[in-house]
Formats: sequence, structure tokens, C-alpha cells
Amino acid sequence: MTGMDQFRSYVKRVRPDQFLFYQSRSSEKRLEFQSVTGVLGVNLHGTRFLDIGPGYGDALDVCSENGASRIEFVETDPFFFTYNRLKGFAQGHEIDLKTELPTLHPMQFDFIWVKGSISPDNVIFRVNPEAVNRHLLTHWLSQLEKLSAPHGRIVICPYWLHDGQKRRSDDVGRSFFTETLLKSGYRVLPRIENHNREPEYPVTFHKITGVP
Repeated sequence: MTGMDQFRSYVKRVRPDQFLFYQSRSSEKRLEFQSVTGVLGVNLHGTRFLDIGPGYGDALDVCSENGASRIEFVETDPFFFTYNRLKGFAQGHEIDLKTELPTLHPMQFDFIWVKGSISPDNVIFRVNPEAVNRHLLTHWLSQLEKLSAPHGRIVICPYWLHDGQKRRSDDVGRSFFTETLLKSGYRVLPRIENHNREPEYPVTFHKITGVP
């Protein structure tokens, strides 16, 4: 794909369900991101921003509109990757977020955003015994944090599996995922209106690297 018109024509022809679903929720996703940056008091102007799993790329758009100096993303879905690449202002990395983060240049980003692209219930981390789960997650967090500039922010809002009403994990606070992030220096943000919602996004984690 070499142009947005070509891409839109292809989407109109093949009708990819997931892409169209995220497209339909674009204004909601923009508000989710803006709500978090507002609560944290983030000034996006001049920020070097990395989105791990941008989907339709609403956070990328907000950063561009607010003068971010560098915008990059990690994405493997071909529709989302191509769409965000064709916007022209963001550099994409078509790599596996689980294993290939070390291929990115370290200490480059002031703000790293991870919304919904990881799940405590996903096989990425859910293996037995639980000690292995914690080790894998701790290692992944260390790889993520190596990408952060000194005193950079990392925001992680994981997706919790559910049946439409009830989460698979009853007690989010006592899950191995939450306990591991807290031990790694993250804190749980107060519930943010227009961002956190039950049952899939009940909690958001925040860390400023290098700050105890």
C-alpha cells in the first residue's frame, strides 16, 4: 500500500471486522487517551511517544495534533500497521511485542503507552507454575523499561478476559499481574472517568522510570 486512498478502497472491499470495529470507536478511544494524559498532567508537545499496540492509532493522532516530536508504534496486525504507517507522521515497527522489544533503540521515549495489547489472562504470561508467570512478566517489564528515557512515563492498562459480565480473574488486586507490577515500581492510578471500565479495563498502572 502506497497511499491512504488505496488503503481505504481495499478496506471498503474486504470489510475487515476488527479494523472497522476500532474505527467505529475512534472518538471513544481518543477520549480514553486524553483522559489519562489530563489526569497525569502530561504535556505532549515535544514528547517522544511509543504506543505498544495502537489499534486504529487514536493515541498517535492525539500526540501528533499536540506537537509530539517523535511518534512510534509497535503493531503486527496488517490493517492497523498499514493504516498508521500511511498517516505519515509515525514510524511503525512490525515486531512481536512479547519477544522483540529489545530490537528497538533503548532510552528513547518519554511516554510509553500500553493499552489493551497485553492481558493477564493471555498465554503470553499464563503458564504454570505461577513463579514462571511472574518471571516472564518481570522480564518483559524490564525490556519495556529499557526503552524509556530517564524519568519517562510508562502507562499500562491491561485487558482482562471476561464473558461479557464477569471477569475470569475475580480479584484484580491479588492477581499475579498486579502484584508483579507493584513490586516492579508501578502504582495503580485512581479510576479515570472515560478510560477505566468494567469488566475489561478496571485498572491502569503508571510508572516514572528512575523514580522510587
